[in-house]
Amino acid sequence: MAVQTTSSTALTDVDYDEDTRDLTISFRDGSSYTYRGVPADVYSRLLDDSSKGWNFNTFVRNRYQFTRN
Repeated sequence: MAVQTTSSTALTDVDYDEDTRDLTISFRDGSSYTYRGVPADVYSRLLDDSSKGWNFNTFVRNRYQFTRN
């Protein structure tokens, strides 16, 4: 899947690999993290939510193993 650019005040780009279930998120501060084992529905809800920062904090952050890129 292609990188999705967002209009979020917290996130700049979101990328998801369906094969590995890796979710990569780039933040406005320049940092980027890859979260492992994220289900496709979590990714879809993140993109659909009007508050992507809130969605990230509620459904992704501290719920999946991650690496800083």
